Amino acid sequence: MCRKVSCFGLTIAAWFALTLAPTMATASPVLTYPKGTRLATGSLLQITNIGVAVFTESEWRLECPTAHVKGKLVTNTGTAVEIELSSFEMSGLGAGEDCRQDRNKEGSTEIGASVHVTYSGLPWCFRATSQMSADSFDIKAAHCGEIVKNNVTLVFNYTGLKECKYEISSIQGTFTTEATGDAILTMKPELKGEASNSFLCQSSMPSETAMTLERDSLLAEPVYFS
Repeated sequence: MCRKVSCFGLTIAAWFALTLAPTMATASPVLTYPKGTRLATGSLLQITNIGVAVFTESEWRLECPTAHVKGKLVTNTGTAVEIELSSFEMSGLGAGEDCRQDRNKEGSTEIGASVHVTYSGLPWCFRATSQMSADSFDIKAAHCGEIVKNNVTLVFNYTGLKECKYEISSIQGTFTTEATGDAILTMKPELKGEASNSFLCQSSMPSETAMTLERDSLLAEPVYFS
């Protein structure tokens, strides 16, 4: 029979072991397909939105129902995942399949300008490593493994009006692990307007999107963070 103090110590140690184990596991990311099988480097991947990618412009919502990013898996060691992103597309319900502004006004939806959303400075690098918080990632404007010199920049071309550029040093987000299903990425970056923008552009552009990470194949097949 153990003394009260030593029993208490054993209980605390057991509690820490149980609560810390899942965090440590998810802080060492590895991409798998199918579940349990490490995905080979060189595999082509795509990141596709779930629902609508939304950018908030004061009372307007700029909505892009389709967002599509493609890249190649360059690192998958069990302590680091890196994907070099080489293409980026956004489209919507506006003219020429551009994204479109909408806002609620007096109980009805008012349709605004069509906006062509593109990028500046690909490739970008998606990274998730054991040195980051568990289940988190970032995206920076550089080749994977190179020093970052530029910001991630999105370019908003308002049909017949103006061009506005918004940037951020890195897009940060979180991912789901195989315990809850395939890899779902969630991002809520607030982009800052470039100093060279017109006074008609907003000073910042909050955004929100959820995307799924898949193999870039004839049939989109989800991959998993294990």
